[in-house]
Amino acid sequence: MSSSASFKVVKDELESTVQEAQTGLENFIADPGDVTLLQSAIDLVNQVRGTFVIIEDKGAALLCEELARLLTELPTQEVVDQTPRGKSVSDAISSTLVIVSRYLEYLAMGNQGRPELLIPTINQVLKARNLAQIRDSNFFHYKVTKLVKPKSPQPFNLNDAAMKKLRRYRHMYQASFLFLLRGQRTRGALKYMQRSVSQIDKIAANTPIASLFWIASGALECLSNLNASIGTNRKLLLAQLDRQVKFLIRDPKNAFSKQPPLALVKDFLYIISLCQPKVGIGARIMKAYKLPTPTVSESELAEQTELLFSPGTSVMNSVSDALHEEIHAVKEMVDLAARSANSSFSAKALHAALVKIADILVMVGLTSPSNVLRSQADIVGGWADKAAPSTEQLLKIADAVLYAESAVSRLSKGGHQESGSDHVSEAARAQLAEARIVLIDEAESGISLAKRAITAFMDSEGDVMHLANVSSTLNTVKGGLVFLGGDEAASIVERCIQFIDTQLVGKKIGAEAEPLESLADALSSLEFYLESLLGDQNPDDDVLKVAREAISHLAA
Repeated sequence: MSSSASFKVVKDELESTVQEAQTGLENFIADPGDVTLLQSAIDLVNQVRGTFVIIEDKGAALLCEELARLLTELPTQEVVDQTPRGKSVSDAISSTLVIVSRYLEYLAMGNQGRPELLIPTINQVLKARNLAQIRDSNFFHYKVTKLVKPKSPQPFNLNDAAMKKLRRYRHMYQASFLFLLRGQRTRGALKYMQRSVSQIDKIAANTPIASLFWIASGALECLSNLNASIGTNRKLLLAQLDRQVKFLIRDPKNAFSKQPPLALVKDFLYIISLCQPKVGIGARIMKAYKLPTPTVSESELAEQTELLFSPGTSVMNSVSDALHEEIHAVKEMVDLAARSANSSFSAKALHAALVKIADILVMVGLTSPSNVLRSQADIVGGWADKAAPSTEQLLKIADAVLYAESAVSRLSKGGHQESGSDHVSEAARAQLAEARIVLIDEAESGISLAKRAITAFMDSEGDVMHLANVSSTLNTVKGGLVFLGGDEAASIVERCIQFIDTQLVGKKIGAEAEPLESLADALSSLEFYLESLLGDQNPDDDVLKVAREAISHLAA
């Protein structure tokens, strides 16, 4: 009998045990006076844990151990009354039992046990117990014995200019991190964060803390290249990195000379190890720290996480169909309001419908379209109930709804077909949205070309031939930004063009690092601004603030 077939027999017994524990807990909640029911459930969970210990599945064993402890400490009355604390506990218990069952199915399919997959569920139980949560690197068997980093050619110089730069790069980091937290433009946000961290590494030079930013820069580069998912633990990790920058700004004399927290270093090394980069900063870090080859890669872990936690196809099809119905209802409201000043239009009804769809989108992992819809819902919530909205306002809602509909269509192969005039109006808006996307892509390509040309200029120690087409390229970008309504961004591009033409092509300055770094910061900010336009017609101004600050350092 094969190992998977052997486990199938065990799996059936374990599944039965889990179901028995679940039934016992439900009966206990219905009759909290019968403590034998609770004790029986605890015994059953420990029984499952014992099996996982025998097969040496550390993640599943730890999950069952923490669940048993949670049941032992169960705030019965709070669970019965469904207080906030009680609901948190009951949600943790029920979701854990579901995940244990799913994990048993996962193992029965012949998959190797992966403790990393269970970290989110373990943390949910720990949170319900008011305990510190474990890190993503918890099962990464690698010890950081000493910090390694290539020596910087530039000496550390803690002057006013360096501190001003440090504040700029923290602002850059925070602006992109905000997009990451919202689930918007994740890859672009990671690239932008990576640039800011790599610049902080340059400022830190050969100080003890510099190792952390070098490694973090490599990890962000890896995540960006793979367009990796950013879960709760990774968001917390990146927030901890921001706090380290905050310490540098608040107390630079002491903070730069301190060794970085080894737990943070290990977390970022774990990310690099998962990604297994072959080139770039990550590859150099892999070699410097002699990181082990993991038993699972970043992409494999993402696939297996989706397999374990995602609902089945039939469930997703049902959710998709329901969402299409809700979206169709919203489109009818918008079209009705657009075609007539009908007094039957209700801002309250539209607001409620948008919030409902946004809530469902979050539940199925479509965070970005959910955020876009919620933003529009907030605007609609401020309207007078019967007041007729403007065409411009309705178009923004229509764009948001189309974006959500496109995302929902990817949940299943089914679609929602409109007919008649509704379909025509939707098609027209879709064409406009598509044209907008093409324009943004072309502008991004233009900035990317300009950045490469400037890099070549620096590498050639000031050969202006590399800059021959930069101004015309950026002029095209400027025109696109004007068409997109980004007048301020267009003015920043114009300022970059003036600097390139007068200072670089005009040979007033050479390939000095200082002004060209500021130019690169401005262009990188504009690049990320363009990415943000894909998800929001009115993106946050924080990104442009970084660009404005950067060009303020350019020579007049």
